[in-house]
Amino acid sequence: MQVPNEQSKPKKHRGQRFFRGLDLPLITMILAMYGIGMVAVANATPITDDPTGTLFKQMGFDIVALAILVAIYRLPINFRSRGETFGWAGIGISLFLFFIAMFQPAINGAKGWIRLTGVSIQPVEFFKVALVLLFSSYFSSERSFYKQPPVYSAEVQGIVPKLRRFIHDPKFMLRDLLQFVTHVRKGPLLAFFIGEGFLFLFPDMGGILVTTGILAIIALSSGIFRNHLVKVVAIIALIATGYYWILPNFTHLVTSWMQPYQANRLTAFLDPWASADSSGTQIINSYYAMSNGGWFGRGLGDSLQKNGSLPEANTDFIMAIVGEEVGVIGVFVILAILLYIVFRIIYWSFQTKNMNFRLLLIGVAAYLMLQIIINLGGVTGTLPITGITFPFISAGGSSAVSLGMAMGVVLSVIRRIKEDNQEKNEGKE
Repeated sequence: MQVPNEQSKPKKHRGQRFFRGLDLPLITMILAMYGIGMVAVANATPITDDPTGTLFKQMGFDIVALAILVAIYRLPINFRSRGETFGWAGIGISLFLFFIAMFQPAINGAKGWIRLTGVSIQPVEFFKVALVLLFSSYFSSERSFYKQPPVYSAEVQGIVPKLRRFIHDPKFMLRDLLQFVTHVRKGPLLAFFIGEGFLFLFPDMGGILVTTGILAIIALSSGIFRNHLVKVVAIIALIATGYYWILPNFTHLVTSWMQPYQANRLTAFLDPWASADSSGTQIINSYYAMSNGGWFGRGLGDSLQKNGSLPEANTDFIMAIVGEEVGVIGVFVILAILLYIVFRIIYWSFQTKNMNFRLLLIGVAAYLMLQIIINLGGVTGTLPITGITFPFISAGGSSAVSLGMAMGVVLSVIRRIKEDNQEKNEGKE
């Protein structure tokens, strides 16, 4: 019996090696979104702002983003063991850029951008990706500590008995805080709060919402709050209820500690028609744009609101222009593609038992969903305007490049999951 030698085995073509482990449905949808985004940016840019020049500029950003995506996917990076290292590198760079941004001139009442020659860098976009890398590794390694019940829970059960014990012995419940301070790794949490401090000083409330949401979703997905899930859901429900009750009834109290532009955004959210000639202009013209589009839109490039009526037409409010030009049906198609990307990522997160990989994929999916929800909330008037971009569609280099990084990490992790599963199946045989 002749045993085939290594030379007799067919060699894999370079293209075959590249596509090995690649999630073709996912990369197809990602490329489609980048393509749709370029078309949307070109058509949403006002005539006075040079649509052709803006298109070529966005194409350059997208090419860089896709190059980074391919590099991360192809390089032999093991995010299982190196994810936290890359997360710390990203956090360090982001905090350094935050510091530089503090000395940059404000734009529309807020800082957070670093202006170079013809390009603006928004560090918070890279901070979001770095948080996913860092805290997916952090919570996967710290789960055993966090899942331990609090010290007092083992001694006293029930809310009333705990309160009685606390009244007689204030140190009673503080032992949990001491346990946390002395045992848990505090570096990642400290880095997170330093970053949030910069965002608060800029101020960038949209960035705070997204980054806090990413951290919360990764933490909840890790299972460390499994025993307190009902309490967490109840707290979120109370916050949401209070949000829609407190704001309309205590507007003056809430806006008293805000920057003027933030207060204007909040009052415009509560009643845009009361300030139709000032802070309410943006949301009102967003309504006009969406109503002009109807079901099937006015046609690509035929938007009325983009030419001076709607500020930030190709960035924060680009989906209003998209709705005007391609209608409700077109917007639903874009949302369907994005939701497919999100749920495809979540699907792969459940195809692995490696908690680091799982949390990393869930973190990226959370990043996308939070951006979508907060941006559409501002465009439709269901949330205050925060300046959050819409993934893949809004014009901008920082958001495009950070998404390229995130998608590259996702595709690389999925390839690793496929390889691990294949090895397990071969081991069973």
